Amino acid sequence: MKLTDKKSWSIFVFSLLYPGILGSIIYDISNLIRGSHFDWFNITQLFIVLIFISDYMHIYFDLNDELKFSNYRLIIDCLIPLCFGAIYWSMTREDFTSLFFILSIVMGLIFIYPCPNAWNKKLYFGGKSVSFIISLIACYIFAIGDYFSNNMAVYFVGAIFFGYLIHVFIITQYSKKKNV
Repeated sequence: MKLTDKKSWSIFVFSLLYPGILGSIIYDISNLIRGSHFDWFNITQLFIVLIFISDYMHIYFDLNDELKFSNYRLIIDCLIPLCFGAIYWSMTREDFTSLFFILSIVMGLIFIYPCPNAWNKKLYFGGKSVSFIISLIACYIFAIGDYFSNNMAVYFVGAIFFGYLIHVFIITQYSKKKNV
């Protein structure tokens, strides 16, 4: 394999990197849920996994065939699953400041991810910006002090998740139409 073969690297990212990190996170969550009672912490973990799954499905099924392979896209494709792994690692250590900092980075990477030329770019970028803004607000709130409850994390991660779901399943479909 040539190091410059972008198609092979894309296959590596979508066939091994994303599923490998996602599988290890799901395995860890299943052990945590079986070993303890179900609480806000577990709900936050599930939201993180669901954001990761929706992002993987969106990039792989909606964008993979629409975009050309480029070095820029390949770097972002590699960074997103690695950052999701770091998010989950921060979550297991209950370090919510790091969690929201890295989640802001991921949502920023998703925000700058290329949009196919045939789609309505303003609508598509507007849909991605909601989750990015919520993650920045949460990062700021958890960075300024310890007086915020860690149970607030589930509300912010849940809001990011539902904002991203609206983007993936509703706004993306409207953006795909050329006449919007």
